[in-house]
Amino acid sequence: MQISTTRFGEIEIDPDTVITFPDGIPGFEHCTRYKLLHEEGKPLIQWLQSLDDPDLTFSVVDPSAFNIFYEFAITEEQAAFIGLHETGEAAVFMLLYKPDENSANEEIDPVLRDNVRANASCPLVVNMRTLTGFQIRLKDPERETIIRERDH
Repeated sequence: MQISTTRFGEIEIDPDTVITFPDGIPGFEHCTRYKLLHEEGKPLIQWLQSLDDPDLTFSVVDPSAFNIFYEFAITEEQAAFIGLHETGEAAVFMLLYKPDENSANEEIDPVLRDNVRANASCPLVVNMRTLTGFQIRLKDPERETIIRERDH
């Protein structure tokens, strides 16, 4: 399957690797099909490229790459929604973003304001077997997110 994207140009993708967010991602409900890509030599950051909008690409990261681990439960309905039978089938991704300079809070240090940030409170949950996912809003991300020291 050939797709045209703004970021990557024309790329060939295997239709069997398309990730579906049946309800879309909040704010982008019209886009339900995505391909997870990465740039050569940059394994940490991946790109979730919309197949429904060539201009829409999310930067995502596996939180464990930064020693961030989530411990949260999903409902039976959410598990059924993505066909999740075993926790080992699930992958969690954090969306990355750079604050919009028009909405930047003036009280934030400019160095911090210009850095890329991760949305830790609303990760994406994807069943890697069914390639179906959704975004979850955590009620208390500080209690549901564990940051571990690096193993030496």
